[in-house]
Amino acid sequence: MAGLSLDATQLDRYSRHVIMDEVGPEGQAALLNARVLVVGCGGLGSPVVQYLAAAGVGGLTLADDDAVERSNLQRQVVHADADVGRPKVESAREYVEALNPDVAVDARRTRVERSNAAALVEGHDVVVDASDNFPTRYLLNDACRLTGVPLAHGAIYKFEGQVTTLVPDGPCYRCLFPEAPEPGSIPDCATTGVLGVLPGTVGRYRQQRL
Repeated sequence: MAGLSLDATQLDRYSRHVIMDEVGPEGQAALLNARVLVVGCGGLGSPVVQYLAAAGVGGLTLADDDAVERSNLQRQVVHADADVGRPKVESAREYVEALNPDVAVDARRTRVERSNAAALVEGHDVVVDASDNFPTRYLLNDACRLTGVPLAHGAIYKFEGQVTTLVPDGPCYRCLFPEAPEPGSIPDCATTGVLGVLPGTVGRYRQQRL
């Protein structure tokens, strides 16, 4: 593995990782060499981005085609009031860069489509599905199966959340949900609401499982 040695600043920053036998300097170096794709920089993606960056995951690719709205700020904690109207990936990128200079951020203002899904996923160690729609979830599932990349999935509804990690040689998202529901049959946060802390709880639990 390239770049196994940590400099003095990194040893200080990540000292609570380094002193753990289960992590140590080698484990921290592995995090710094890791690349993670996070699809969605909203409620579910925000806490994942926060804690992956704080932990020192060295390469974060952020994919989202949406812009920050004021109604997002109740739960999407990498964005601030001054970011309203800006692309979420740009707001999230600036947040990460201010938090941890060790992290290289590739911000892509794009929607996951059939034409770009595999190329977007390829080259990453893990993909985090923080999207809010079924078409994207199925596309990420298929792309991860094709490329052999593990997929961390999460979803929220009002007071409830789902978290699962799908590995290449195990069951996939289509195994759990063979068919997408009819459009409009599943309410979203805009119509039913969501407890502000819930995305953070689900997102942080999922990040811990990566």
